[in-house]
Amino acid sequence: MNFHNFNVGTPSSRVQTALTLDQVKAYALSAFALAAHESRSARYTYVPTVAIIEGMIKAGFQPFKASQSRSRIAGKAEFTKHMIRFRQDNRVLVVGDTVLEIVLVNSHDGTSTYQLSSGFWRLACSNGLMVAESTQDMLRIKHSGDIIG
Repeated sequence: MNFHNFNVGTPSSRVQTALTLDQVKAYALSAFALAAHESRSARYTYVPTVAIIEGMIKAGFQPFKASQSRSRIAGKAEFTKHMIRFRQDNRVLVVGDTVLEIVLVNSHDGTSTYQLSSGFWRLACSNGLMVAESTQDMLRIKHSGDIIG
């Protein structure tokens, strides 16, 4: 998965403890959009990221990192592509540890499909850099049709 568009220069939201919903919102405001951007047509199916986050938490997966891409278009920042990383493992990681993560990518402005991927990630250095050890499955869903059903 290519995440080069996500804010790298902003303060890191990757922590050793799970993020609260307020913390996720601080790092990825677009994940809390209440509707699709006005540029989307009636064929566009809005998939609320906040509902997915809440569902993942109920399933035992906590958010450990949240970020969103920048938008050069005025008014689109609240709808832009965002990424949330989830883990079940609450232990404090040390360099070399490997952990299972589920990565959620979505947008509400038409720039991204709804994506879920899972894999094992290794903490590569003490600044929080995670490196993929192996990826398992990836689910990509276009924002059209009966997604929820």
